[in-house]
Amino acid sequence: MSPDGAPVALIAYSFQRELGVIRQPGSVDSWSATGGLTITPQTDWQIEAYVTHASELTHTAYDNIVNSSFFAEAVGTTPDDPSTPFNPALDGYFNPYGDGAVNSRTILDFIGQGFATTRTLSRMTSANIKTDGGVFDLPGGTVKIALGANFRREKFDSSGVNFLSGTTPSASARTDVGRSIGAGFGEVALPIFGPDNALPGLRRLLLSAAVRHEQYSDFGSTTNPKFGLVWEPVTGLVLKGSYGTSFRAPVLREVRDALQVSYVQLRDAAGVLTPVLTLFGGNPALQPETAKSLSFNARISPGWAPRWRVEATWFQTDFRNRIERPAADNLTEALSDIVFSPYITRVDPVNNAADRARLVALINDPGSLIRGYFPPEFYRAILDGRLVNSAQLLVRGADLLVSGNFALAGGTGALSLNASHMLDYQRRITPKAALLERVGTLSNPPAWRLRASLGWDKGPWGVSATLSHVDGYVDDVSNPERMVGSWTTVDAQIRFSPQAIRDNGWSFALNAQNLFDADPPFVDQLTGFGYGAASADPLGRFVSLQVIKRW
Repeated sequence: MSPDGAPVALIAYSFQRELGVIRQPGSVDSWSATGGLTITPQTDWQIEAYVTHASELTHTAYDNIVNSSFFAEAVGTTPDDPSTPFNPALDGYFNPYGDGAVNSRTILDFIGQGFATTRTLSRMTSANIKTDGGVFDLPGGTVKIALGANFRREKFDSSGVNFLSGTTPSASARTDVGRSIGAGFGEVALPIFGPDNALPGLRRLLLSAAVRHEQYSDFGSTTNPKFGLVWEPVTGLVLKGSYGTSFRAPVLREVRDALQVSYVQLRDAAGVLTPVLTLFGGNPALQPETAKSLSFNARISPGWAPRWRVEATWFQTDFRNRIERPAADNLTEALSDIVFSPYITRVDPVNNAADRARLVALINDPGSLIRGYFPPEFYRAILDGRLVNSAQLLVRGADLLVSGNFALAGGTGALSLNASHMLDYQRRITPKAALLERVGTLSNPPAWRLRASLGWDKGPWGVSATLSHVDGYVDDVSNPERMVGSWTTVDAQIRFSPQAIRDNGWSFALNAQNLFDADPPFVDQLTGFGYGAASADPLGRFVSLQVIKRW
């Protein structure tokens, strides 16, 4: 409110752009803009509205790929094609044995003319409005509500050209799809007990309930509630609890990205090497992920130490219909382990006409990378490596935080100690798999994470140091004795903001990340790099100067 009681309106706008080298391989051009309006018609009410738009344009290109038609001509499995400049009788046949020197540059240049380019455009526009404030008073305090609505429009456009087979380049399958999402939400906070009607054991009791309803043009609707409780039985002790459900629809690219057909050889349960046709890309049959969450929190701020607090949290989240790629992520075991059988289709194109027809259609699909390589009779299975609703994930954990500040050397010191313990991280990767514990294993959360920080501020100067520790873990679940070591790093910061420049909104900070340049522990794994990306960072020591200006 302004001094004369008139409503106040604040308008804000932001624009951000990240520019790549447009139309070059691997380039990305993204930008976003947001405009907002905040109105306070009454002292305890506020209306917020904003509109945002984001766009990302990506170009990818791959060249020097084998063209399957040219390869078949050069290796002699198809007759010479007079429409190409290559003639095996004059230029020689491709020799698949030995090193590259056994084939002439003419042969290699001919078969390596294949290429593929892709242009992908993703756009999102969202309009939002929310209002909140007090509606009436109860003995325990003012009842507050929040109401809002959201509308979002998403677009995904992908196109490209490939020269992976045939004698002329061809357009890839075009994807141009969009969807609309409308949402409404409300929340109410009911103060049952408060300062004016407190009782022994009930200094404060606050109940809250919220609900969000979303309507998707392609998935239908979903309604998700959340309930909360805040209870302060005595001064300095606050207990909180919450329960809610949530929902995540797959993004457009996960659903509508063009199909890609490829090929791999995998060993089955008997150890026999088997030719398998593989499917990648978007999956139109994807359904949303869902989750149920429960948490409890206790915070102690003792009266004899008002500058300190201790906080403990227990949480649990049960995810269902998780969107993952179980067959693609476990490719070497996909044919030999029965848990992946829902995504493996055995085929007999020699004796089954339907199997042969399906293989022919996939081999000749616009997204096929194997057209002309092998006849349909060559394949013995089809592997669905696309995203699917297959997994269940049950997460349980606990956090402990101790923090406070104190007088130190004429200034103010601050200490924070935080420990996080993952109790359960149980995954079921397919409907046929068991629910397995994955805490403390490669690519999954470690059992413990510890973080301790100490800071000191006096006048324009401030310094702080933070120690971070990640527990060791098993890098091969079949061999529990094979451990990866723990990782401990130290970060530091020096701050400087004298009064003369602080009044104008300026401040400076010198930061050192991983001050002692601690290497991440080595992980001996078949793919990726020699460290665990979920638990460590290979960047090493990184020093930066931070300049902040506030208006």
